Amino acid sequence: MRDSFKVLVDWLNTSPEDEHLYLCFIRSVWAAALGAELADRTYPLALEQGCLSVGTATVEWKWHLENLEDALVRLLQEKLNGSPIRKMVFKVQPKLGSPNRRIRERVVATPLPDMPVAITDAEVISDPTLREQFSRTVGRHQWAAQAAPGKE
Repeated sequence: MRDSFKVLVDWLNTSPEDEHLYLCFIRSVWAAALGAELADRTYPLALEQGCLSVGTATVEWKWHLENLEDALVRLLQEKLNGSPIRKMVFKVQPKLGSPNRRIRERVVATPLPDMPVAITDAEVISDPTLREQFSRTVGRHQWAAQAAPGKE
């Protein structure tokens, strides 16, 4: 990999200090430099004054990588022949177009406790199902108003 970087720099007739060019190079060798598992969950966002901003898939990966920052910087410097990266900053920013890999459990709402039913206004509703639903809704509002006096 060291030879390919040198050839690329020589071909473009520029130095590795050109951060925009270097960021393009880092993006192209990201998986080879850090491994497929890490590359699937991260990607380089920007390089400014030796600080590489890296997007992560989740908060958990962000925290994990923040603890490994020094080791990752050393690894990149070793694999990329003395890269200009001196610091890494991690941001939760999933790749555009990639599905969120986190599978969330379905949340089932707990039933509300039985509450007093208001009868007075509900008596004018002829449909029994709608009347019962209305009564329960009014009862919930009355119960909430009693539980939190002064707030309506």
